[in-house]
Amino acid sequence: MFTDYKGVKLEQPIFYNNKFGLRFEIGPSDIDIYKGAATRGFNEAYFDTALIRALSIFEEIFNEDDDVSIIYQVNLNRRNRIRKSNFIFKQIKDVEKREVVCTKYRSLDTEYYDCISYRMNKTVISGIKTKDINVKNIFVDLINTDFGTRNPLLKGRCLLVNHTRALVLDLYDDRGMDIVALKKSTLNSLYETHLEFILDYDRKRIDEVYSKPKQ
Repeated sequence: MFTDYKGVKLEQPIFYNNKFGLRFEIGPSDIDIYKGAATRGFNEAYFDTALIRALSIFEEIFNEDDDVSIIYQVNLNRRNRIRKSNFIFKQIKDVEKREVVCTKYRSLDTEYYDCISYRMNKTVISGIKTKDINVKNIFVDLINTDFGTRNPLLKGRCLLVNHTRALVLDLYDDRGMDIVALKKSTLNSLYETHLEFILDYDRKRIDEVYSKPKQ
């Protein structure tokens, strides 16, 4: 079971539980989510831009031949059982040939509370290369997480663990994406190339770690 990976902590929220990490704003703040108050229809430009941002970040830190695992977890109840018909399994080439481990565990929410825990179903799918995963489809689902009337819609949380680079990607919904790594050097280039998308709420903290001192 993946509790951590090579010193990278996987307990949520992974950004605050790790020394080296980046937080990105995925949903563009300058584009409205809805077309207008009258229709409340979705503004597809918002979701398209969010997807482009997420894929741009992903493509910089995942090469097609990197060794990857997918961790998919949902709250533990009868309706949230993880079955082989689950959307995640369908996004992996030759999934029947992969190593799949299912477990149950208790997760402590430390982002907003100190003592609230949740029972979770967790599935870890290993023995995958980046090129074996339809990442675009997974990202579309994750971006739709907070919008129950949009499809496709993925219930739960999905982490991508890059074993080759010792880093973890967590696109938690349309609001943002966390990237954490064992080494600071792993994320230096990503910080520089995607500086404009750093989440303002944590920008000061991130800049203190990654920004170069002025000469």
